[in-house]
Amino acid sequence: MIYPKDNNDARGWILEFKAKKPYQKQSLEAIAQEAMQQIHSSKYLATLKELGKTDIMLVGVAFDGKEVGGVMG
Repeated sequence: MIYPKDNNDARGWILEFKAKKPYQKQSLEAIAQEAMQQIHSSKYLATLKELGKTDIMLVGVAFDGKEVGGVMG
């Protein structure tokens, strides 16, 4: 969770990273979607809203070595 300390700045970012395990058969995009679901089930979004942040970007990232997949919302 990243946000400016300036109370007049409404921006905030929530990033969730997941590493693909060797036994996982899912695509990186599917794992990134799981990261996004984890963001929605966490309290991070509520915390940013309590801090007055209204322009919030959510990013789910999955990686396997140098390969990366991601989703934004």
